[in-house]
Amino acid sequence: MLEFFLNLFGIGSIRRINKKQGVLQILNVFTMFTSAYMGWRLLGSVVNHYSPFVVVLSESMEPGFRRGDILFITMMSDPIECGDIVVFDTQKKQIPIVHRVMNVHAAKKTGKLFFLTKGDNNKGHDRPLYGGKKMWLHGENIQAKVKGYIPFLGNISLIIKEYPAVKTVLISTMCLLTLLTRE
Repeated sequence: MLEFFLNLFGIGSIRRINKKQGVLQILNVFTMFTSAYMGWRLLGSVVNHYSPFVVVLSESMEPGFRRGDILFITMMSDPIECGDIVVFDTQKKQIPIVHRVMNVHAAKKTGKLFFLTKGDNNKGHDRPLYGGKKMWLHGENIQAKVKGYIPFLGNISLIIKEYPAVKTVLISTMCLLTLLTRE
């Protein structure tokens, strides 16, 4: 009976793998993960940011961007203007926030730029998100600008984050399939 279930799921073939094949299969799994990581780093270097895209986590930017959309981002080479959609961080929030620049303020003495942001679907500005009594977002808090998006594709990432068991099943399945596939 056990032999039947092992063969049903392809696990019975593990017994027939010799040492050389086993090492090659493990190298295949290693190559799969390394390739994914290197692809991510390559995309990051192309857009000059550690993360080439972000997933929208809330409804704050609807109707333009919905929860689960993937946003492509890039470091800014041109100045930030009103209406630009930016990715920023604050001391108060650990995750990057994607909102629209509503106002740009230049300090009279230094010329340093400060920004006021707001989610398109939010009633008020983001000052409560900036932390403390901070009235403006500083330039060093802005990480990147949004350059494009793919609707709904980020829902896969959201499901994996919200249900950790899904991540375990997906990674285990990929590893098992890679190990069991003979070339």
